[in-house]
Amino acid sequence: MARRRTAGELELAAARRPDLAALAVDTALRLSDRVLPMLAAEVPAAAPRRLRRENWEVAPRLYVVNAKQDLVENLCQVISDGLRAIAPAPP
Repeated sequence: MARRRTAGELELAAARRPDLAALAVDTALRLSDRVLPMLAAEVPAAAPRRLRRENWEVAPRLYVVNAKQDLVENLCQVISDGLRAIAPAPP
């Protein structure tokens, strides 16, 4: 059930073509054990990269975070990383 839901959410995000997408997983578990392998199987360009703690960039501008420590702080970190990725180069 969870696998179909995630695949549908990824298809919806791809259809909308956002500048960045963040999936917030409400768990304190490590994402690398179950969530990242599932996402990597669904995303063709997946190359998971750890940003900090359990904040991951799954593919370019596609992030997954969990609620461990502070969910808002984790979301702020991936939004910041995503905005830096799409920003023009400094002069």
